[in-house]
Amino acid sequence: MLKIKLKQTLAHFKLELELDLPAHGISAIYGHSGAGKSSLLRAIAGLESASGNHVAFKHQLWQAPQIFIPTHQRRIAYVTQESYLFPHINVLQNLEFAAKRAKSTTAQLQQIIEQFQLETLLKRRVNKLSGGEKQRISLARALLTQPQLLLLDEPFSALDQAQTNYLLNYLSGLEMPIIYVSHVREEILHCASYIAQIENGKLIKAGTLNQMLSSLAYDGVIIVAKRNCSPQANLSYNYTSELGDLYLPSWVSTAEIIRILIESSTLRIRKFNSIATNTERINLITAQIQTITSKNEYIQLNLTLANNTQLNLNLEAQQFMQQKLKPGDNLQLEILKLHVV
Repeated sequence: MLKIKLKQTLAHFKLELELDLPAHGISAIYGHSGAGKSSLLRAIAGLESASGNHVAFKHQLWQAPQIFIPTHQRRIAYVTQESYLFPHINVLQNLEFAAKRAKSTTAQLQQIIEQFQLETLLKRRVNKLSGGEKQRISLARALLTQPQLLLLDEPFSALDQAQTNYLLNYLSGLEMPIIYVSHVREEILHCASYIAQIENGKLIKAGTLNQMLSSLAYDGVIIVAKRNCSPQANLSYNYTSELGDLYLPSWVSTAEIIRILIESSTLRIRKFNSIATNTERINLITAQIQTITSKNEYIQLNLTLANNTQLNLNLEAQQFMQQKLKPGDNLQLEILKLHVV
């Protein structure tokens, strides 16, 4: 657990918040430009200090009254939009410098070079690199230091979507905790397991990805699905998820593991136990009604899905009356559209 309690005055606002972040997975810090995201990250890194700040990581107290552990003793890696690579040496020497400091092996260095596709860049000087190349190398160098905590502040701003998704997938597979600052909702949906929303130096809300979807202006649920290695030809699905088996055409995704956004507006109630034929390839999930609330011209059903996630489904009043639904009823929902994030 990373426990943060900050109270300091900055140039244009006060940074005043209390936040606990999990010591595993990717925690996203989300908010508009100038919200205080980078200042929060700098405080965690030990680059900002104030007498009222308190920062503790796992069993290590990094900052408290009369206590301040300097940045270089916190075993963190901090990557920003700026590369801060050494300009007087080439790419390979930049990487070797980080590897030597952390006593990373030659095999570990070679693995990073291959995973970040840096083979053709190793002999180049920093001033001959594009902005995106610098950002890839900065992240690779940071990981070679073998940090116990990785801080990322808009690290992929110069990369295209495909490169960004590739690196986010890579980071998602790491065991180290990562704090990822971004204002891009799609990036957060793609990688985060926990989200904290910051505005004007204050914490607005924090929670798991599905708990925070509404704060990202989404009404739905995100699930993880794994591709079946050898799906049989007569099956109407090729992915397995916590909500059941799902079918995605190959043009949507062929990745082994994906995240899928199921939005409430794409769900339709289907007669329970109605069987879809193999040729239909309909995606169905089950849910149970918890509460029913009247909302102006429609009725809102609060549902619990098979993975215990809560979801709200809106029905027109006439449709609701036709269905004759009540709390406790089990529903079968047809997913009209799956969105891979």
